[in-house]
Amino acid sequence: MLFQPHNTMQHSNMRWKRSNLLAHEVQNNILAQVAPLYGIKNRKVKNAVPQVLLGTTCPAILIELGFLSNHHESQLLGSEGYQQLLAKGICKGILTFKKNLQKD
Repeated sequence: MLFQPHNTMQHSNMRWKRSNLLAHEVQNNILAQVAPLYGIKNRKVKNAVPQVLLGTTCPAILIELGFLSNHHESQLLGSEGYQQLLAKGICKGILTFKKNLQKD
């Protein structure tokens, strides 16, 4: 059985806003880690709702870190150092998001 809050629309709007904030924090922190060293460009946060995120009851994001079909990005994604920077950016983004939620 799924939990349904009394005001589903209000809950959905709050979840979308929080998901959007989380996405921006993660995006900004990933870029802060990799852009200075690798010149990665900002592909911006997209506001689509992928099927894998439907039905979530908490903030949720889908992170695309590069394209395997792009030779340069594929090589970067295979590099342990690059993977570490991506992971660090994701973690910092989540922690910043959490800290900002606690302020509210």
